[in-house]
Amino acid sequence: KRKYYHELGITLQKILLKSLNDKTDNASENSILKVTLEKDFREILVMISRTISNSFYREFAYTSFEFDLAFDILAMRDFSKIKEIFERVYNTIGFIRNLNLWRRLFFRIVMVMDIYKDESDNLAIECIKSEIDYLEALGMQYFIKKGIIDTPIAIIQDGGHRNEFFRAALIELQIEGNSKGYRTNQVKALRSSHEEFVKKKNIFLCKIHEVKQKWVESLPEFLTSEQLKKSFEDIDCRNCNDIIELVIMLLNTEKISMDEAEDYLIYCLFKKVENDYKIEEGTWLVRDFVNGELFLDAFAKYCTESGRKSIMRKLQSYEKKIVRCLHDPFLRQKNYRKWKSYIEMMIWCYAMRLICKNIWQDYRGLAATDRNLQKREIEIYGLLKKHQKVLERNSEAYRILVETISYFM
Repeated sequence: KRKYYHELGITLQKILLKSLNDKTDNASENSILKVTLEKDFREILVMISRTISNSFYREFAYTSFEFDLAFDILAMRDFSKIKEIFERVYNTIGFIRNLNLWRRLFFRIVMVMDIYKDESDNLAIECIKSEIDYLEALGMQYFIKKGIIDTPIAIIQDGGHRNEFFRAALIELQIEGNSKGYRTNQVKALRSSHEEFVKKKNIFLCKIHEVKQKWVESLPEFLTSEQLKKSFEDIDCRNCNDIIELVIMLLNTEKISMDEAEDYLIYCLFKKVENDYKIEEGTWLVRDFVNGELFLDAFAKYCTESGRKSIMRKLQSYEKKIVRCLHDPFLRQKNYRKWKSYIEMMIWCYAMRLICKNIWQDYRGLAATDRNLQKREIEIYGLLKKHQKVLERNSEAYRILVETISYFM
C-alpha cells in the first residue's frame, strides 16, 4: 500500500488500456454480431446473485498475468481508474468480442473481492458509488450476502435501485429462512442443539424484520396498489406473511390508504386464480390454501367491511364461471388438464368461503347479498360427489378441502 503512487497508477492503467485496444472489436454498427447486455436492474441483481453464489466465474476471470496484476492493484488502490476502464468497455459493447471482454473484466472484479477479503467492503462501496449498473448491483449483492443493510442504503442514490436492494435482500432472507427452517419449529441442522437453533432463528427473525422496517421507511408516501405490485413482485411466492406485514407497516405509517392496501391484498389473494383460469391449467397445493387463509385472516383483523365484501364478490364470480365450465359432461375427456385445474380452483374458492364463514364476524351479512349461494353450493357438492373417486386419488386440493370441512365441523 505504501509503494503505490499516482504515476504507477497511470502506468498500470496504460497497460490495461493497451490490452483493451488490442482486443476491442471495431466492427461497423451494421455488424450482424451485435449483442446487448441486460438493461433491467432487477434482472441484473438476480444474475449477479447467481454468479457470486457459484465458483464457475473463476474460469472467466483470467486474462494474462500482467493484465490481472495491474487490474488487481488498481481495483484496490485507485478504483476511479478501474471505473474508467469499465466505462470504456461498456461503451463499446455491442459486439460479441467486446461483450466477452466485459465479462472477463466483471468476473475479475468479483474474483478480486473474493481473494482480498480485507479490501472487499471498500471495493463493494466503490462499486455502488460507480453508477454503473452491473458494478452497483455487485456491491449491493455483496452486502446482501453478508447481511449488512445500513452501509449500502446510506450510499445508494437512485430510489428505484434502493427499492430493488430491499427486495433482493428480503428474498435472500426468505430463501435462507426456508432452507434452514427458521419459519417453522423444526430443527433442520441435525448437529445443532435446540438452543443453537433458537438463537440463530431469533437473529434471523430480527434481521428480516429490520429489512422490512427499513424498506417501509425508505418508500414514499401516497403509494398505490400498482406500485406495490411492481415493488413486491414475487415476494409472496415464498412467504405471504412478509407481504401482509409490509402492508400493515405501510398502513401504520400512513404511507398507503386503506383502499389501496385492500386492493393490493385482494390482487395477491386471487393472483393464482386469475392466472390459472386464464391459461386453463395449474396445480393447487397446501401452500395455496395456507396463503389464502393468511390473507383472509388479515382482512378479518385489519381491513374494512368493504374489502371483505369485494372478496366475497370475487369468490362468487369465480365460482359461477368455473361451475358453468365444469357442467360440460365431456370436459374431463376432452381436456383433462383444464378440467383438473378448474375443479381444484372451485375447491379452493369453496374452501376460502368456508374459512370466511368461520373467521369473519360479518360473514352472514355479506353472504346474504348472494341470492344464488345455496343453489351454487348444491352444484359444487354435486360436482365433487360425481368426481369423488378421481379426486381422492389425484387431487391434493380435494384432500385439503375434506380436512378443512372436518376442522370446522
